[in-house]
Amino acid sequence: NADLYGQEVMASVYGEMTAEPEQGYDFAVSFDLDNPPGGDPEDVLAKVSNLRRYLLGAPFTKAFTGLKEGNGSGLPLMTIDWRPSEAIWIKPADQRCTVVYAVNFPEETDRAIARVMLQQFAKESSKINGAPPCSYSEADKPPMEVRDLPMEPYEQCCGFLTFVVFPAHISSDEKFDKAVALLSRFRNYLH
Repeated sequence: NADLYGQEVMASVYGEMTAEPEQGYDFAVSFDLDNPPGGDPEDVLAKVSNLRRYLLGAPFTKAFTGLKEGNGSGLPLMTIDWRPSEAIWIKPADQRCTVVYAVNFPEETDRAIARVMLQQFAKESSKINGAPPCSYSEADKPPMEVRDLPMEPYEQCCGFLTFVVFPAHISSDEKFDKAVALLSRFRNYLH
């Protein structure tokens, strides 16, 4: 899906709040807080304040829904071109969903610090009970899930961080939403 399921997820979350966007925009919402859709102004405000999370989280939502329903392998590998020489790949499957981040920083000092930080992050995350498995790969050894893709733009990156999400990580609505929110914002956490 060219928009990485953004339109589908936005329509399901915002429903009757969607409006015709102005020229140059792809999505818009409209609402009246004196007469909110669904009758709950707090719900409307929560949805509006989380617009970015829902949009950036759309491919994660789609992949995790496939995982939860056991039909994730019917979904394609999704690529989010995050920044120049950085990407996020989401590989859905029936029993797991693999999320790979190609991480880069422009300055060499930042790159060296990031490499150490990514290695430590992968090492320390294994000590957290119930956390998705996490691994670090050097830039010249991309993870298996993306190894066959064109890697030229990422040859100079700091490395790859991979998370594997299993059904237990998204077994409740709360866990599902938390996984989507954390993984869709993970790259910003590193900055």
